[in-house]
Amino acid sequence: MMSFEATLVEPDSIPTFDSLLNIQQAATLLAVSVKWLYRNYRNLPHVLIPAGRKPRIRFRRDDLHGWIAAHSFDWRRNETKRRRVN
Repeated sequence: MMSFEATLVEPDSIPTFDSLLNIQQAATLLAVSVKWLYRNYRNLPHVLIPAGRKPRIRFRRDDLHGWIAAHSFDWRRNETKRRRVN
């Protein structure tokens, strides 16, 4: 007779992809329309997930926040705070 030992995995140790946003969620975060984001997603940090002929477009929440910070503009100072984000 075989015996099996079960190991309990804590939920915190399982990687989650909660920070991956679909196009609608990313549009909401950026306060732009879904149509605008489909037209301009190539200018933003994104992830393409293979799914047949049309890959799924996903965005990492942290990457979008970094992009926003790197493209901030203070109109009162009339200067751009552009930082290179890797």
